[in-house]
Amino acid sequence: MEDLFAKVFLQEALDVVSEVELQKLVVPSDAQYSDVYCEPRAQRSAKSQVPHLGVLWEMTQTTCTIEPFSQTPTVVNLRALARKQLALHHQLCHAAKDDALPMPPQWILSPGVPHQALLLTHAVPAPSWPTGFYRSGEFLEQWIVVLPELEPAASPETRVLRLLGPPKQRLAAMEELARLPSNDPARQPLLEILHELIYLSRVKLESAEPLTDAESANMTELRREFEEFKASLRREGEARGEARGEARGESKGKAEGRAEALLAVLTARGVTVPEAVRQKLLACRDLALLDRLLVQAATATSPADVLIAAA
Repeated sequence: MEDLFAKVFLQEALDVVSEVELQKLVVPSDAQYSDVYCEPRAQRSAKSQVPHLGVLWEMTQTTCTIEPFSQTPTVVNLRALARKQLALHHQLCHAAKDDALPMPPQWILSPGVPHQALLLTHAVPAPSWPTGFYRSGEFLEQWIVVLPELEPAASPETRVLRLLGPPKQRLAAMEELARLPSNDPARQPLLEILHELIYLSRVKLESAEPLTDAESANMTELRREFEEFKASLRREGEARGEARGEARGESKGKAEGRAEALLAVLTARGVTVPEAVRQKLLACRDLALLDRLLVQAATATSPADVLIAAA
């Protein structure tokens, strides 16, 4: 009754200066999607079992969303994210029939320093988190991760995030990954993830639109096909290299296999490799260099840049 009294009172009082409508329906003007929504698995692996995740493991300990940006987010961008954040919280509370659920963290990955956004959201450096982590406050639980500020120099905690950073930072992180010893537990999982991009780039899965149910089902099939592709790529490249290097020693054969795989990726991405560069790659015996070039060829916005590094 008190609520109704206040509404009618305000309607009558403001009628002379405003068009007043009670119980106005507020709905989003369009569908909203969180870029990445994370809900912890019931049997979540301990951090020691997934060392390649680094600080990303702590970021996803609770239900959260991750919003990566290719350009430094503006205040307008953060307002749009705030709308998504509040709508998601309402949805989760409604599903759980509990309005007291905590607000899920929203991790905003920025390739530059969003000075104005940090200022207007009152975001401050987050204690106990790596340099580059800013928290705006408990009301919205928006966390801004300024990727260029993350600790460089082979920090395993931030490596996976630095692989998502601007081009120079990403390349440095990939070179760091290629230099890791083969028995480093963080090396192979990240290489597997990066190699998956080889397949996705080959089938041209390039769409910013949200996945439909059918597309989600197709992704499961794509992942199965990727495993087959990855095995065939390895067999194809190494078979060629080992055939050439059989009489010259096992390590030479492996190197030629990596070079063949690199050339296959460049061809799949539409890069014409000059014969001189092709022969130089086939003659290369530096496995770490070939690994680094392979990762760069799979993930670079302009894969032709690999030719500059290889020449």
